[in-house]
Amino acid sequence: MAKKEKRTNDDQPLGEIIIELLSKYRLGEKLDEHTLKTKWPDIAGSLVATHTKNLFLKKKILYIELDSSVVRKELSMMRSEIIVQLNSYFHKNSIEGIVFK
Repeated sequence: MAKKEKRTNDDQPLGEIIIELLSKYRLGEKLDEHTLKTKWPDIAGSLVATHTKNLFLKKKILYIELDSSVVRKELSMMRSEIIVQLNSYFHKNSIEGIVFK
């Protein structure tokens, strides 16, 4: 018969438990990516969202695929400001760099 783990009486806020689980199972980046994809029109604006073909987050680098070279050039000149705004949106340093394709 398997031995049951003894429960402790350590009260911990639900938010902390969720953060621990996201960290333990390395799901934080996927959650951030999902949030980016669903909120991209609100975050980037309708013009940029219209020209965005794909975006994904990998090892704190945001990859954005665009269908307009003009928009790509404009965004690349604003790269550092975009990183600051995105990290402010997430209230943490989720993004360290951006690659425009």
